[in-house]
Amino acid sequence: MTKKKIMVIDDDSIIIEVLSTRLKASGYDVVSANDAISATYIAMHTKPDLFILDICMPGGSGHMIADRLSRNRKTAGTPFVFLTGYTTPEDEALAKEAGAFAYLTKPIVWQELFGVISDALEPAVKVLQEA
Repeated sequence: MTKKKIMVIDDDSIIIEVLSTRLKASGYDVVSANDAISATYIAMHTKPDLFILDICMPGGSGHMIADRLSRNRKTAGTPFVFLTGYTTPEDEALAKEAGAFAYLTKPIVWQELFGVISDALEPAVKVLQEA
């Protein structure tokens, strides 16, 4: 089985480093970006299996990035998970409208995050296990 690739999009380099380290230790390939412009470029060239993104960052919001990636033929259909410090119902509603698989808030709850990642990347396996 090939490694799944996860793209972390966050303006905080420490968050990127911590997430990347934990994801790699769990067997994932990781690519990252710290602004909206490079996120779009890197996503189209690396075609990740999942996006984890923050809301506030240079060059555009996470909502804008999610919308852009979901409309691009190279990245459409790729699940994305918001991981953010924004806890307002409005931000969560915007994320859900954009098609977010999940909306998680910081600080990171690792068990929750890895559960969501597993569900997003292996939905068919989970359904078979529950049957």
